[in-house]
Amino acid sequence: MSWDFSDESWNTFKPKLKMRWGKLSNAHLDEIGGKREKLLQVLKETYGVTEEEADNQIKSFEAYSKELRPQ
Repeated sequence: MSWDFSDESWNTFKPKLKMRWGKLSNAHLDEIGGKREKLLQVLKETYGVTEEEADNQIKSFEAYSKELRPQ
């Protein structure tokens, strides 16, 4: 999956993450900055889940996000 976002596309994509993971604050989203690994870390810390669970949640999200599908 491609997690290469320009600043503009990241700003457009952030609300989708916020809808999926409601506990994520704007500060979290700014910290993530379009980086998958950072999202993984933030989900682990914010939701208290294992790395495996956070990764599974992200994979599920990727499967339904057209912005992350290969071109």
